[in-house]
Amino acid sequence: MKINNIKIINNRTKKGGIFVKVKIEEKEFGDPGKVMLVLHSAANSDLKISKDQIDSYIYLLCENDILRFTYPFRFQPLPYSPLLHEDIYNLSQASFIGHSCLIHITAQGMDWIDKRLPASPKREEILSEIGGSLKEYVSLSPIQLFQSIYSRATKAVT
Repeated sequence: MKINNIKIINNRTKKGGIFVKVKIEEKEFGDPGKVMLVLHSAANSDLKISKDQIDSYIYLLCENDILRFTYPFRFQPLPYSPLLHEDIYNLSQASFIGHSCLIHITAQGMDWIDKRLPASPKREEILSEIGGSLKEYVSLSPIQLFQSIYSRATKAVT
């Protein structure tokens, strides 16, 4: 299966940088597939994502329009989504990802992505954009992560 509806929209930021918005045909990937894209990109960037951090990273990716997820989040004080953790559990049961403390994508999960998003410059651009944002989030201290999430959450409310 190939994804027919991948749109990459390059936009200039106020500081002159470029960020990429990715829209992926929903019925092909859905939220669990997008979680696997995040983990695939993290693996390519040698980033480790723990079960405790994934909610925050996915919340920020969504708020920054990098990937759109439909997970509802509650804050306690950082974002938490029971549906995200249910998907992580189901992906683990299907052997697409592994998780205990750290979450990683398995070879079977990578094969699933390869079938739906074959290797191409667009795919590399998508994974690179996700990985770049993840590197930024991983480098934040717990306090900076908290502040970043709440600045976006309060901006969305106002």
